[in-house]
Amino acid sequence: IEFNGNSGRGFEQRAWISGNWKYIYTLGDRDELYNLENDPQETDNLAEKAAYAKTRSDLRSSLASFMRETSDRIEPPR
Repeated sequence: IEFNGNSGRGFEQRAWISGNWKYIYTLGDRDELYNLENDPQETDNLAEKAAYAKTRSDLRSSLASFMRETSDRIEPPR
């Protein structure tokens, strides 16, 4: 898990990394999904591509569960 606090400077984000995958949840903005093995610079956002819908859903669910378990101050993804 990775935390990027916003300190009042934009959208709050949370990230979940599992294996080669990184899912980024940004409150109030689009999701991001990257294959870190194939795209270590995170330039090709796969979140909206149908072929990766299950990966995105699984990572999003894991992050949401963690956020609820740890009483995160922002609303978890649905």
